[in-house]
Parts: sequence; structure tokens; C-alpha cells
Amino acid sequence: MHTGRTLLIAAALCSPFTAPSASAADSDWVVYENPNIRLTFRHPPGLWTREAPDQIRAGLGAAAVIELVGKTELDPATIVLRFVIDPFKDPQFSSDVTRTGDDLAHERIGCSSYSYLTIDGHQALNCVTCGRAACSWTVMLAKPIRCRILSFEDRKTFGKRTAMRPHDGRFPILSILRSIRFTSETVAPK
Repeated sequence: MHTGRTLLIAAALCSPFTAPSASAADSDWVVYENPNIRLTFRHPPGLWTREAPDQIRAGLGAAAVIELVGKTELDPATIVLRFVIDPFKDPQFSSDVTRTGDDLAHERIGCSSYSYLTIDGHQALNCVTCGRAACSWTVMLAKPIRCRILSFEDRKTFGKRTAMRPHDGRFPILSILRSIRFTSETVAPK
């Protein structure tokens, strides 16, 4: 019987994203800025950023993979968020853009459920996928840069019940997502 799972998915579709915490605007948050990939965001001082190893970046076919890392009781270097910038660097498939101009239409195909949120004035797709043991979310943007944002910690910490959407909890994931800004042009390498 799949009643619990169906109700869980229905509840996630009907409930709005929780409001980000006020702490995202606090002056003690650290600013991450990378003009080469046109990405800026804020995060609490207890978290730090690192570039993923080259084999991960190459395996994803990405221009860059930035990880926001934090400490938990089980892992001193837990990936809280992973930003995959310009995945699959080839031009978008013609099927990615529909006649309605929906750049994320092709991405919805693999989602068990989905909803939208706005990041820096741009529409982002929150795609929920479910396996046998749990569900997880990935936020996808097509503009101004192609970017996928996912959390490894959300599912482990909060379990299947709340992994349906980004939210503030142990880590202020939604507030971090709401702080994302994109710059208009890349900086030429020196």
C-alpha cells in the first residue's frame, strides 16, 4: 500500500515553501563570491566552501562544482549544498525549450513531483525524486546560468518526511538559496 507516500507527496505539493529565516540578512554571514562562474551567496560562518575534486566535476560534465560544507555529529565534512554549474556543457537540447518558453520543461520529466521557487528573480524548478528508501530534492535553474543545487545532508538529517523541499532546519538551506545572486558577466581569466 502506498497511501503514506501518496499523502506525503500531496502534502508537499500543497504546502508552500517555509519562509527563510531572518538570519540570512545578518551581517555575520559569510559571502561566497566567484565571478568566474557568476555566483554569489551568503552562508553562516560555521559552514565553508570548497571546489569538488576534478573527477566529480568531470563526471558531471560541469564547468564547476562548488560544495558548501558543515560539521555534523557523524561527519566533520558533510556536504550541505552542492552547486553544479553549467552541467553537461553542451548546448541545450532543442527539446529543453518548449514553445511556451519553459526552459525547465525537459527537467520535469524525471520528477516524482515538482514545484517552483524564485531565485534572484529567476524561475527555479524544485524536482523531487523518490527511490525505494527515500525522496530527495534538486533545485534547477536554466537562466541566467544552468545550475543544479542539491543537498546531501537534508535527507540524512531530516529523513523522508521533510526532504520534499528546501527548508531551514539544522542548516538554513532555504535562507542560503534565497541569498543567491548571479552577476551578469564572467571575469576573463588572468
